[in-house]
Amino acid sequence: GEQLWSLDAFPNGVSGAAIAPGCSTTGHSGPCYVAAGNRRWHPADEAETSLQIWDMDGNLLHSEEHIVYTLAFSPEGKFLAAFDQLYHTGTWNAAFAAQMQIKYYSSEATTFSPDGSIWALSIGEEILFYNTASGELLRTLTASAVSLAYSAADDKLVIVTKSGDVQLWDAASGELLTSLDGFGSGQAGLAVS
Repeated sequence: GEQLWSLDAFPNGVSGAAIAPGCSTTGHSGPCYVAAGNRRWHPADEAETSLQIWDMDGNLLHSEEHIVYTLAFSPEGKFLAAFDQLYHTGTWNAAFAAQMQIKYYSSEATTFSPDGSIWALSIGEEILFYNTASGELLRTLTASAVSLAYSAADDKLVIVTKSGDVQLWDAASGELLTSLDGFGSGQAGLAVS
């Protein structure tokens, strides 16, 4: 329960934060990163728009202006997904950007397949699936998701829809397998054992 460090990174608040897998204060192998970001609702807003990345000692490694609605590190720690952009960790060079045609939609959720080979991103009324190595758009699912989670076997995707329902999809074929009445509101967290 000891607080190790604290940063007042964004005067406008934080919209997302993520820590690279395997990070701990002692015994982690290789670089360890913490990322946070903030967002603005419309380009005319005055709010600062930033992405910042630190090491475990609180040293700022990278900072840039970039709208951040969602953040996630890939399971093996090679990539950081920040809204519509995928970054290589360590260099923070852009791997590729999601091919989004819809302006002013926020990315509600992002996740990686357990093996890190696929990046899934919910945007508007679609879920986009990308190959993380090549940046190729593999498929698009028509579903409005506010939460996304893969099963450990990589074969199922569970989502919470904007209407609050919980749906189970076949991740490869895009077939809807099950839909459950949820919460009447899409603001719901999600986890798969």
